[in-house]
Amino acid sequence: MTKHSLFLSLLIGSVTQAVGQTVIQGNTLFLDLQTRKSSTKEVKAQLGHRYRAEKTVSVGTALTTDGTCIATKTVTGISLRYPARGLTCYINTNTTKRRMGLALIAFDSTANVSSAKGIQPGKHRFSDVLAQYGPIDFEKKDNSLPAAREMSNEEGQWFTVLVFPTIRFISSGRKQSGENLLLRPVTGIWLENQY
Repeated sequence: MTKHSLFLSLLIGSVTQAVGQTVIQGNTLFLDLQTRKSSTKEVKAQLGHRYRAEKTVSVGTALTTDGTCIATKTVTGISLRYPARGLTCYINTNTTKRRMGLALIAFDSTANVSSAKGIQPGKHRFSDVLAQYGPIDFEKKDNSLPAAREMSNEEGQWFTVLVFPTIRFISSGRKQSGENLLLRPVTGIWLENQY
């Protein structure tokens, strides 16, 4: 291999790695899509029609007039899963006008995406997040942000989450007693504008 062909192969290799990776602009905007602002139509126009749709169901309880407690299920939206892109868009369809549209963009560890400060799911740890976004009091009990929290989904999966105002860094599994949370891998990023 000549010196020129080695340089060319290195150059092409570095370009290939950078091409296709999408940066979440300002930690709120992904390919012109923004939570609480984009519609279902805009999501499909931007991401395409190669998705798997599922209904999003809210489960609650209600008290009947005779005092019996019953479970209630309400369809509140849809999720559009784009497995080839490593992301899912959650869209509210049955809520107030203020809450209509794109509610959450969830990127998994296969997504070729980076936060505005360079954090990538599947490639970084919580220590990298804190180095870029600032410290978090892991013992904080109030609801102010930033914060570290535990969350679960409808399937009963638990996550440890570093929560910032518009972006969340996800790590699979609950916190363990005595665990060094700085070593946890970032297995996902969620965009969710809470304000």
